[in-house]
Amino acid sequence: MTTFTGLTFGGQIWTPKFLQAIDKMQQEAEQANRNAISRLLAMGLSVEQVADVLGISIEEIEP
Repeated sequence: MTTFTGLTFGGQIWTPKFLQAIDKMQQEAEQANRNAISRLLAMGLSVEQVADVLGISIEEIEP
């Protein structure tokens, strides 16, 4: 008999491997946002403009 440990949500079973993949994608997206923030600020955009372009709050931008 196999014991399965996973998270059940919305009728779906989310395996630890799947949850790790989602976490990795989220981390990569956050890194891409940090890179974009740096590049946009270096191009001379204001913090408000960067927030608007990326669809994030001003608080999420670390000068």
